[in-house]
Amino acid sequence: MSLTVADRLDIGQLSQRYAWALDHGDYEGFADCFVASDGCVEIRSGQGDSSGVEKHQGRVRLMEFARKHYETTKLQLKHIICSELFEEVSPGLAHYKAQFICFRPGRRD
Repeated sequence: MSLTVADRLDIGQLSQRYAWALDHGDYEGFADCFVASDGCVEIRSGQGDSSGVEKHQGRVRLMEFARKHYETTKLQLKHIICSELFEEVSPGLAHYKAQFICFRPGRRD
């Protein structure tokens, strides 16, 4: 069975909750976006290991990442989600990829 429109909307809504929680300091809400206890987020930001990938895996590390992000930005960063890609891996399992673009509202430089 392939991904339905409802599946895609549900996954897209989850990414919106992810960005909202991250941008507004809801650390537990951010970690709740990952169903598995060993959920992982990979950030490609030019920091992290030699590949430029920063990994945060497991609920505690996800919450630490969200806290650090929020304390560093204090509501000054917002995320725009685009270029969403949905790929069914097997029945009941899908991979989701998207670009999360950060911007600072009100800045002109």
